[in-house]
Amino acid sequence: MSEVSAEVASGTVYLVTPKGLAPRKDGIFFGNEFPVMKEVGMVDKIIRIDYEYGRGLVLPDRDDDNVWWARGMPDPESR
Repeated sequence: MSEVSAEVASGTVYLVTPKGLAPRKDGIFFGNEFPVMKEVGMVDKIIRIDYEYGRGLVLPDRDDDNVWWARGMPDPESR
């Protein structure tokens, strides 16, 4: 289901990840969703939103502060 969502994603996409950790290389996002978003070509950029268990989401002041990936950039690091 998430891969289907990735196929129709467009514009700016938001990625919620644990604070200070890159997405897992063998995780669903990095292994399935991200490649589909790049292949389809409708996503302009992916903004990272940090998550701390028990504290909720930490929203960036501006989207440009947390660009995880933008079209034309190399793939970010994973863990």
